[in-house]
Amino acid sequence: MIADDGLPLVSVVLPVYNSEKYIRRVLDSVFSQTYTNYEVIIIDDGSVDSTSQLIKEYNQSVVYLYQENAGASAARNAGMTRSIGELIAFIDADDMWHPEKLKMQVDAYLHNKNVSMIHTGYDKQAQFKGFPEVDADHVRVVNSSFEAIFKMPYLQTPSVMIPRRILDDVGMFDVSLPTAEDVDFFLRCSYQQEVIYIPDVLVFVSINSGSLCDDLRSYLDNIKVVDDFVTKHPVFLNKNRKLVSNVRANIYCDYADELCFKGMCVDAVKACLVSIGSALSIRALMLLAKSLAKILLNRCN
Repeated sequence: MIADDGLPLVSVVLPVYNSEKYIRRVLDSVFSQTYTNYEVIIIDDGSVDSTSQLIKEYNQSVVYLYQENAGASAARNAGMTRSIGELIAFIDADDMWHPEKLKMQVDAYLHNKNVSMIHTGYDKQAQFKGFPEVDADHVRVVNSSFEAIFKMPYLQTPSVMIPRRILDDVGMFDVSLPTAEDVDFFLRCSYQQEVIYIPDVLVFVSINSGSLCDDLRSYLDNIKVVDDFVTKHPVFLNKNRKLVSNVRANIYCDYADELCFKGMCVDAVKACLVSIGSALSIRALMLLAKSLAKILLNRCN
């Protein structure tokens, strides 16, 4: 923890699992922040490589917690439970922050303490190619409506900062969800609340093949999250039926696209039909035709 200078303490929650390849890089990006009033809480989710030994290099600067492997959501929840900051920021072991990231988010928060969530632009690639320059003294902000968040809730967890008080209202990550737990959490945080978006690219999100983000089940989990949310909020559903139908259609269309790409053409056809049943789109029709053509040409797995 660094001296506060009267500014809000930010609790940085970092789950790690067999992260020896990236742990130095992510911690160096955190300790390079120009905003210095933060604590770093590392939750080791059952690593069996040298992650814990490498973290010892930073022992004076981090809180280290070990738990048996229980998944990223359980690890983040453990970190939030241990944290004491007024604000909570998340980062994953293979991602990186721009040095001005925390400062710009805290500045935005100090101008509007009623906000429920502050998220930023991000760069999602396989390889880090550097951050663009930003003007940290003139933070650009956009006020997002919940409808905009609902339509596109893929905010990337390492870009998000939330005030601790929000946890009292919405709870933490749902550990029962193997994927889409971030979408569920963001929807709960932002419903009927103010959200701020900083368009500057302040986060690098690494694309790793084989991660849960690449798992086909994430599409179905996203549908489950959307369906569960509107079931719990019938007033929102009644006022936004077209929006809900379009969101479901888009997710099923993305699912169909991935299925078709992986040669699972029959399942792709089924997903296309569900998408079209929710909301007709040219993209879904084209994917349907593509999947059927692959079946006729015997180009499926």
